[in-house]
Amino acid sequence: MYMKAQKAPFLSLIIPVYNTERFLPRCLDSILRQNYPNMEIICVDDASADRCGEILHQYAKQYPFIRVFQSKQKGVANARNTGLKHARGEWIGFVDSDDFLLPNALETAVSYLSDDIDLLIWGYQLYFESQKAGLPERTNIRRDGRLYFKGKKNFSFRVARHTSVVLWNKLFRAEIIRRRGISFPQDTSFGEDNAFFWKYFLYCRKAYFLPQSLYAYVQHPASVMNRLGKCSLPERDTHMYIAEDIYRFYQRHHAVAAHIKELEKICLWTLYFIFANIPQEKRPEAFERGKRFFQKAGFQGHSAAVRALLYGNMEQFLSAQQKGSLLEKICSVRNINGCKFLTLFGINIPLCKK
Repeated sequence: MYMKAQKAPFLSLIIPVYNTERFLPRCLDSILRQNYPNMEIICVDDASADRCGEILHQYAKQYPFIRVFQSKQKGVANARNTGLKHARGEWIGFVDSDDFLLPNALETAVSYLSDDIDLLIWGYQLYFESQKAGLPERTNIRRDGRLYFKGKKNFSFRVARHTSVVLWNKLFRAEIIRRRGISFPQDTSFGEDNAFFWKYFLYCRKAYFLPQSLYAYVQHPASVMNRLGKCSLPERDTHMYIAEDIYRFYQRHHAVAAHIKELEKICLWTLYFIFANIPQEKRPEAFERGKRFFQKAGFQGHSAAVRALLYGNMEQFLSAQQKGSLLEKICSVRNINGCKFLTLFGINIPLCKK
């Protein structure tokens, strides 16, 4: 284990903050109570209109390793990019300001790091705002209750496609992010983690999967995922923009030809997500934009859905059955502990309470 072999690595925890004054102290306190001394907490206030700025100032005044910055442009993607710009750690983690870390999470996570690991992934517990106890849940679990992966794995596309793209259950090697210029697509408010994940995938050699739950993911009425469940995506087609952003990154790194099949699937999944979250009357417009992008990208149509898209047949595109299980992870309805959940990109949104 890493800490026994050498000095504990320096961690940078990036927290984008926006109007979460009710949850922010709990989030920060959960990190301060960690049994891990070698870290910095980078808080980026995204022009909050509540008391978040005052709370951050108070904590930063008391704890010098808490660094507070203001995001010049609104949006969680821009806030996280600001955090990356100022991060000094060897490893980078992300925490949402309305969530919190479970006891000894950092000490446990870091103990599994090694020189040949580029990504560390752990489980989480799902909390509702009104309850104290968390529901056991993992981002790495199959329908039969068994883990997809455990321990050290080569981070192939087969492994990556069964891995949730959320950021808050992972540690990323900072050297890869800095050297390869990995960042979040500017001015996006949802799905930016998808772009970051697939960019990082390109240079990630090995990942380590922990079976433990180290993070508390909190569901409340104002959370992003709950808001998404009640309304459609914004007017601007942000997820198609994210697919284009991923493709441009692979272009800049001369990796399109080597990963053309994977890129086609990634972009197809994002287009399916758009169709699941926009009004019926907007689908033809989204379909046309998707068709133009796929044709320009030079995708050949390795699935029936993509072939229907390239030929401009929206009816066949919608009826095509996508192979593989990731589509269910992106958008599906399933039962967990007797409650129905909508699963979007590995995050479970409760549709009803027990």
